[in-house]
Amino acid sequence: MTFLKLLEAMRQPWLDACMLGVTFLGDETVFLALILILFWFGHEKTALRIGLAGLAGTALNQLLKAVFIVPRPWLLDPSFTIVEAARAAAGGYSFPSGHTQSAVVLFLFLALYAKKRWQKGLCIAAAALTAFSRMYLGVHTPLDVGVSVLTGAATVWICQRVYQRWDRGLWYVLGAALTLTGALFAVAYFVPVRAQSVAEFDMAARKNAWTLLGTLAALGLYLKTGMKQAAGACVRPIWYKTLMTAVGFCMVLSLKSLLKAPLAALTNGHEAANALRYAAAVLAGVWLTPWAFDRLEMRKGRQKNG
Repeated sequence: MTFLKLLEAMRQPWLDACMLGVTFLGDETVFLALILILFWFGHEKTALRIGLAGLAGTALNQLLKAVFIVPRPWLLDPSFTIVEAARAAAGGYSFPSGHTQSAVVLFLFLALYAKKRWQKGLCIAAAALTAFSRMYLGVHTPLDVGVSVLTGAATVWICQRVYQRWDRGLWYVLGAALTLTGALFAVAYFVPVRAQSVAEFDMAARKNAWTLLGTLAALGLYLKTGMKQAAGACVRPIWYKTLMTAVGFCMVLSLKSLLKAPLAALTNGHEAANALRYAAAVLAGVWLTPWAFDRLEMRKGRQKNG
């Protein structure tokens, strides 16, 4: 807490705003956006590799949170203040940092695939700044962030080795992510409530378990079909790829938002609604978007020939 209080004393409104922007690099929306950009710009396998590694890392991160149940810094020390705008995105237990884990996996993988040195440096800087922002904002301790950097880097190293060594590497990483998610379910639902448990954070663990399950199930279904939907993206013009990415991203975000209330009502508020919502959003991104564009192209072709 000593280091966090030192950062607390250094806060300035303009620096708070900068760190809130930087910390967004570890948000799932940024992760999703970059994966979709890779996906629809003809780098389907790379997108799936990073996406599945990110989900495996997230499952490990959430499992560690549920096992260690470390309260957030402001609960550890009531005299400590955080940047209030960061509170909404600080759900779940503190150890280890989810935003840092996500940013490290995403940007280290991008650094691996980047061809130019400045691109690699930019990716590493993005991961490092995200990690620092979590401490500056007061939502994580140095231990939370440090462990996430290590687990994130280990996730990248292991997954990349698996992808390089085995043709079915995507399936192996998917299986590992599902195994970790299963362990998260076991801890979140069957381990008795402990003295230091926080009800709000326990609920976040259950919600995240269902979210992971739905996302992984949708990607598994996509892998089973042979990964053909985006195959033609690399031969299409840049404006087409940009439009498809924008439409797909808007469709995914819209479904995530619009399905929340009806699915919650359908399941009587059960966390399982998150599995259905995220599965639908993922399938919209990898199936519904290309299907819609293919139908549009076919219609234009018929009109031109007619």
